[in-house]
Amino acid sequence: MLYLFNHLFNLFTKQNKILILASVSQLSSISFSVGSIQFDSNTYSYDFSVSRSTTSIVISASKVDSTATIRVNGQLVGTDGTRTVSLDLGSNTVTVASTAQDGTTTSTYTFTITRALCNFIIIISKYYFNNTIQSFYLI
Repeated sequence: MLYLFNHLFNLFTKQNKILILASVSQLSSISFSVGSIQFDSNTYSYDFSVSRSTTSIVISASKVDSTATIRVNGQLVGTDGTRTVSLDLGSNTVTVASTAQDGTTTSTYTFTITRALCNFIIIISKYYFNNTIQSFYLI
């Protein structure tokens, strides 16, 4: 039994120093090129809207522990901590997952980004003025 313990201990040591893998996976901040949120590392779901003209969004994420890795929709972020995501009209779900150095501890943040179906609203109203029908347009 002692042999087994020593063998396992040697597997997790390096030059007589114990190698401890970090288990911190949370993000310290996240921002978007368009739109904004009040980010809290303990809140894992967010919703916000962007205009129809916004066809993509750049996500910038920072991690609490520098040894963690970040993926946006399954793709690793660049060395600068950013990733560009294309947006379809309507609802878009974007996941940002941060995995700790230990490889198992993960924090996943979900963002529902709604890209507007149109850039403006037209209101047409008919009313009577001096016994004639008038139209009112608001764009």
